[in-house]
Amino acid sequence: MISNILTGCNDILEDVFIFLDMTKYFSKEEQDRTIDFVRTLISPMDLTKSSARVKVAFSSNSFSSTTLFTFLKYQLDKDLDGFKTFSSGGDTRLKYALEDIMHSIRNQQIRPGASVKVVAFVDGLSDYHDSIYAAGELKRERAEVNIIYMKVSNKTNDLQAAASSPTQSHLFSLTTPDILQQFEETYLRRVCFKCKEKEGIYFVVDLSESFMSSPNIDFLLGFVKIATYALDIRDDGSRIALLAFDGLEVTAVVDFGTYASKQDFIRSLERLRTFTAINSAAKGTATALLGDKKVALIITDGTSKNHTVFLEYVERMKNTEGIEVFVIAVSYAGMLNNLYNVASEHKDEHLIQVQSLLEFLRYPNVTLLQNRRCASKLTLYH
Repeated sequence: MISNILTGCNDILEDVFIFLDMTKYFSKEEQDRTIDFVRTLISPMDLTKSSARVKVAFSSNSFSSTTLFTFLKYQLDKDLDGFKTFSSGGDTRLKYALEDIMHSIRNQQIRPGASVKVVAFVDGLSDYHDSIYAAGELKRERAEVNIIYMKVSNKTNDLQAAASSPTQSHLFSLTTPDILQQFEETYLRRVCFKCKEKEGIYFVVDLSESFMSSPNIDFLLGFVKIATYALDIRDDGSRIALLAFDGLEVTAVVDFGTYASKQDFIRSLERLRTFTAINSAAKGTATALLGDKKVALIITDGTSKNHTVFLEYVERMKNTEGIEVFVIAVSYAGMLNNLYNVASEHKDEHLIQVQSLLEFLRYPNVTLLQNRRCASKLTLYH
């Protein structure tokens, strides 16, 4: 069954796009095992410029954050190990996100006279020592740094040093029951609703493992909405930017020039949980070598609010780009008929159902990978 996905044959060119849709039902162990599975799936292939090429795109059930790797043989192990660091999140990318804001200020991307506020969401469990300096640079430029942490730990002292002041006016705990009221009283009331004070407000969102559960993401979106409604967002007023960071990269989800009104920005928040990995991978098919066979392996549990849109997009991609689509449904929450429409053929060899990724990764599925056959002998590809 799985042996039919990739041929491993040197006589046929393959471009393989693997999409990992890891939502709240995917444990850390399952994430690690999935990457190990990807390693097993790819390693026997002849990954040269003239033969097979592989791209792996990641999409979580949170903000639009995509990482797209192009694997060559010499860097395969290195990049896969790096890919597994997604769930760590933490200090390095928070520092980079703050440095990106600093770069915007120093390159005069902030309008003259505008104040800068930073709202950073972090898990509170990482070592944030390196972020203190970056936050200090921002504060020296008179930027206000607000930090909301998810869990109380011995790292809180670092967060206190990074915030504009080590008090509840700039440092908030997500575990506090009245966090929204507290934020409104201390932060939103400092925003003038009558004058035309111009602000550049960054929401910096941590996409590490602690924020991958649905209730936390819903809270996060509601939190940003409340702050947005309180602001005077006009062409000559405040503007909002949204950055997301994880263990791999910083993503500018919304920049200052994207939306001119708070209504447009609020609508964009509703669309943040999109499958940008699918979009990126679809664009990547344009770089496929002439005559290449294109294969898509989609792993999904169907829990995203935009899952229907995702299925429609993949079906269009399959029909227009000529991509052969295999679907692995893990504890699937939707109707299987929809997945059958996405898969290349209405057969079990293109649609695999399992209760967990651990079940999928056990014998005999992985061992079948060692016995893949040449594509020229498969009626599937005739």
